[in-house]
Amino acid sequence: MTDLTPIESNVVTFIRTTIQRRGYGPTAREIGDAGVAPRSDVPQLLRSLGAKCAIATSPVRDRPVWLDDGMPDDDDDGSRN
Repeated sequence: MTDLTPIESNVVTFIRTTIQRRGYGPTAREIGDAGVAPRSDVPQLLRSLGAKCAIATSPVRDRPVWLDDGMPDDDDDGSRN
């Protein structure tokens, strides 16, 4: 993984803490609302973190952000049963 900026590191820490506490990742809005990063910057931060392989995202999941060490199975279509 490429070196993260301080704000990217804060976002990854927030995502990790949220997953540990709730069992699933936060939405982009929750990241912004938590004050971890300016709400308007969150989409770009998530793209940057994805490019650095720090997180993975999916447009078909209800909670589209997770850490690369907690990715869903390849056959997961994102639906909730």
